[in-house]
Amino acid sequence: MTGDEPAAGGVAEAEALGPRHARRPHHGADDDVETAMCRCLRECAAQIARNLEVVALTDSPGGPHQLRVGLRRLRVALWLFRDEAGAEGAMLREEARAMARLVGPLRDRDVLADEILPRGLAGFADQPARAALAALLEADRAQARARIRAALAEPPMAGLARRLELFIADRGWRAECDGPRAAALARRLAGRVPGLLDRCLRRVRARGRDPARLSVEQRHELRKAVKTLRYAIEFLTPAGKGRAREYLRAVKALQGPVRRAQRCRDRRRAARAGARWRGWMRRARHGRRASCWGSCGNASGARSPASASTGTASAAPGRSGRR
Repeated sequence: MTGDEPAAGGVAEAEALGPRHARRPHHGADDDVETAMCRCLRECAAQIARNLEVVALTDSPGGPHQLRVGLRRLRVALWLFRDEAGAEGAMLREEARAMARLVGPLRDRDVLADEILPRGLAGFADQPARAALAALLEADRAQARARIRAALAEPPMAGLARRLELFIADRGWRAECDGPRAAALARRLAGRVPGLLDRCLRRVRARGRDPARLSVEQRHELRKAVKTLRYAIEFLTPAGKGRAREYLRAVKALQGPVRRAQRCRDRRRAARAGARWRGWMRRARHGRRASCWGSCGNASGARSPASASTGTASAAPGRSGRR
């Protein structure tokens, strides 16, 4: 064996390392809130840890993308269970936000170099100029990757994954666990889900009465609210089950017009995207109120008190959107 062989093996291992996508946690019918919260947080921690490794060891564009997805999902989980997770959970949520902002510029450069530039220059005949622009963007991307790798290796970023693992393993939220919080943690998840999902839907409604009239910043907030609702459904409802599946498909389909409305600068195109959005919201306001809340919270599918009070509803299935 030569001295070069271990290094070659390490390179092969790095090349085989791929990004980890999100996976839906599977809850039991009698799980309590604490068990479900742990399961959701472990799933986020696994996705974050793996994709931190991908960013550190490979140039795969999927690494930064799936790292940001994992961080966003972690923030949603900690927001959903913020009453149970306590002050330490709130701190972890802010640390995840900071890491996502750090990785964002690399993700932007990946999209520019791999998606936007090839489409934009598809009919550009000047090949030398095209190659020079691609080389310039690639050099800028490499510099950004090096800066971000260095920042992720330094405190406080370097310790986020470990702090999250310890928070889950040690049940860090129990340090602040008084009587009411202990009772909330012991409550059955099925009784908690309707209120959590209604909270997410109220945020979507509040931010999106008419996307065509919103500012760019307001459209961005609406898009984040829709993603929060999607992740909440994925975290909390049974996978592949009747109305829960239909509602999730509808929310994924909703991400398309919201994304187009956010990016539209042409008033008529923005108005068309806004019309699709208003149609979805009418179905959510006036349709069947049980929706996936009933299929998750009650075995019989009966209307839950939370869904009856807020008017949650199912919507027609649609095409999947982006994460």
